[in-house]
Amino acid sequence: MRLQDMETPRKWHFNMHVAHRAHFKAAAKADRLSRQLGIPAVILAAIVGTAVFASLEKNPDTWVKIVVGLLGVASAVFGALQTYLGYADLASKHRAAAGRYGAIRRELEEVLAAYTDGNPCDQEQLEGIRSKWVDVESSAPSLSQRLYAKVEREVLKRSAKGPVKTK
Repeated sequence: MRLQDMETPRKWHFNMHVAHRAHFKAAAKADRLSRQLGIPAVILAAIVGTAVFASLEKNPDTWVKIVVGLLGVASAVFGALQTYLGYADLASKHRAAAGRYGAIRRELEEVLAAYTDGNPCDQEQLEGIRSKWVDVESSAPSLSQRLYAKVEREVLKRSAKGPVKTK
């Protein structure tokens, strides 16, 4: 393989690096959102449960009944949102995609290292990598353009030279 032929694996490596990091960041954000909905739901449910048992002993004022009722509704809304939005499941899917992109990235690093050592990469090896990439891309959850662009800038800044260069 000629030197200019290695441009494709270099570009792929850069894209895998960005996708790998972006999916990990998306997973972290989805985990955070899941907790932001789940923790209030649990706290409100605990408060409502305690208030209901406390009110069994005496006849509470109307405003107490209204507050307990509103807290119960709020708890149900948080729980329903957590279930409907499925942030925990989304985080898991992003983590899985990140892991698969990372594996492809490491495979490309091996290809680039082998080329550096004078062993050319064959077309069959690149086709195998392309096939894996298509599989991951088809099953991975979407990334926002904003997140992808942000991670792309971070990776470019980190590498200072853009995509990985050999020789």
